[in-house]
Amino acid sequence: MTLDDREHVLRYERRVLETAGRAVVRCWSDQAGEFSAVLSADDPIIDTRVGFLGNFGSKGQHYHQVVRLRDGAFVREAVRLPLVSYPDALDACWSPDGRYVIYRDVHYTRLCIVRVDLGE
Repeated sequence: MTLDDREHVLRYERRVLETAGRAVVRCWSDQAGEFSAVLSADDPIIDTRVGFLGNFGSKGQHYHQVVRLRDGAFVREAVRLPLVSYPDALDACWSPDGRYVIYRDVHYTRLCIVRVDLGE
């Protein structure tokens, strides 16, 4: 699975995965390398004009989804996050036990913890 930074889509092999938001912001693999948390938004990414700075943020409603890496299938429904039109870059990490994904802004002023239900 790869994130196409130019088109802001997620690709599994040759197909584009349809995410809840039309623009994929970022994705983070779990420690075991079995799943990836995907952050998408309804509106475009706020790109910088200087390539090495990356993206500054994203617009519109944000969504959390989990993708199984072995087959590119989404696990469960998308979760709407309380993040709308966020101007700063967002980061995330998985909890050590793989039961939660924690989203935060770069200034540590906003935090969103999502329980991950892998259907096990």
